[in-house]
Amino acid sequence: MKKLFAIVMLAFMTACASNPSIKTSGDIPGQETIRVIGSGKTPEEAKRNGFRTAIEIVVGSAVVSEKDAYNNRLLKDQIIEHSAGYVDDYKIIDQYSSGSGVSMVMDVTVKNSVIASKLLNRNEPTNIDGTRLDAQYKTYLDERETGDAFLNTVLNDFPNRALTITQGKVDYMLRGNRESVFVIPYTVRWNYKYIQGLNEALSKVQDKNSDRYFDPRCMCYVSPERIVVMAKSPNDWLVGSKNIYHFNDVVRANNVANSLAIKPYIKISFIAHNGRVLQKECVGTGTIFAGKPDKGVLAIWGNAVEEDRINVVVKHNSMLYNNMADLNRIEMSLETFEKCNR
Repeated sequence: MKKLFAIVMLAFMTACASNPSIKTSGDIPGQETIRVIGSGKTPEEAKRNGFRTAIEIVVGSAVVSEKDAYNNRLLKDQIIEHSAGYVDDYKIIDQYSSGSGVSMVMDVTVKNSVIASKLLNRNEPTNIDGTRLDAQYKTYLDERETGDAFLNTVLNDFPNRALTITQGKVDYMLRGNRESVFVIPYTVRWNYKYIQGLNEALSKVQDKNSDRYFDPRCMCYVSPERIVVMAKSPNDWLVGSKNIYHFNDVVRANNVANSLAIKPYIKISFIAHNGRVLQKECVGTGTIFAGKPDKGVLAIWGNAVEEDRINVVVKHNSMLYNNMADLNRIEMSLETFEKCNR
């Protein structure tokens, strides 16, 4: 399987002629009101499409192109677009029927989704604007959903593409009990291109204006959830980089931790000339490539390397034992525990 993913940042999307935008207020930092046209089969769909257009224009969007291919046959071709903003308020200026449904002219106020206080709105108990609250929360959830999908295109590649495994020369040896054993040396390390993609994805979905507080242990300001990526480029001699990403969204931070702070497993496959698997073994790695050294902190140790060897005993009357003459190659790959033992 080969996956090609590219993360392209579009700084600001400009409105096209059929969907003009007019800046009506921008004095409040992180907030802007523009006029857009939303179209859809129903008024609700037209409104949501107008919201999406306004958010893309104000805060821009990041795009992931994800392709999965096997034997030169395309299995999946997906474009995931993410804009880090939500609708704070809106006003419908005009609504009219169009050839395909309904169109709306709206003034939409957009805020960046870097919510520090977690407060969407404050209302008098006898004067609550339900339509505004509905737009705020639903567009915020839409932003969270597209952000999660955007990030998952990178997280789903762990460990099989995030880490690389290099196989050394294999020794076939005898044991004292007359059994034979394959001794397979290997090296596992991070794929630096994956680290670069992870850094870029995290930078797009982090909560930049997070609830930071002063921690006397490091004499610095920290946030409730932090992801620290430490890595050195293969082209550098000594100096590496340390990137810190801040999150108020515990769900998103936990998703990253649950995807990366797990033990990778090495799958060893003994394959015959005709491609049949004669024996398969799953062995867990002993090195921690990502973990939580402190509360609220996920560390990615991008310079971690594991060099070791795996001994695979050939049991008498096993498929490998009975078909040893047909053995053609030994392949090693990295998988999660579930996929390795599937």
